[in-house]
Amino acid sequence: MSNPPKGNLITSARVREICGNVSDSTLYRWLRTECLGFPKPYYIRKRRYWDVEEVRQFMGTQRTAT
Repeated sequence: MSNPPKGNLITSARVREICGNVSDSTLYRWLRTECLGFPKPYYIRKRRYWDVEEVRQFMGTQRTAT
């Protein structure tokens, strides 16, 4: 298990909001699709958190890819 980054961690609700108000099902599919490269969450007491910068970077690469 990797240690969380020193940056800001956000919940799945905030991740979905940043990603354009996607559904929880979409977030689940993105996590299961390895080739997409969606950032993996960090688990803290069985809850998922993401590094906000990793999510923003992912969204930036998606915008330039389209």
